[in-house]
Amino acid sequence: MKHVVKGLAPPAFEQWKVQGDEGWAPAYGDLQQPEKGELHAALMKEQGWVCCYCGQQAGKADSHIEHYRPQNRYPALDLDYANLFCSCNTLIESRFPLHCGQAKGGKFDEALHIAPSDPGCEQRFL
Repeated sequence: MKHVVKGLAPPAFEQWKVQGDEGWAPAYGDLQQPEKGELHAALMKEQGWVCCYCGQQAGKADSHIEHYRPQNRYPALDLDYANLFCSCNTLIESRFPLHCGQAKGGKFDEALHIAPSDPGCEQRFL
């Protein structure tokens, strides 16, 4: 696992989040280009271009924006930059077992899952 020191969210992402009004509230499902691309790039740069879970090299084409605490169980963290990481998309074909963010899916257990932002996360896997 890769320890990720979270920095500041990209300005374009933060500006997009404050565009909500009485008729529309921003949600991750509404996030489009260019803000989504800038967010993805910022997360990858922050992580050193590796998956936050397995540490495998990853780039924009073979990774996705991962909600550490899943959106379906933690809707208030949907757009919280501290909850967003990049996870690899390796082996997502049906004949291979899923891993990393794909394997976690919407399942989450605070007692079992280790946050990439936890300063001691890497030591837990030695």
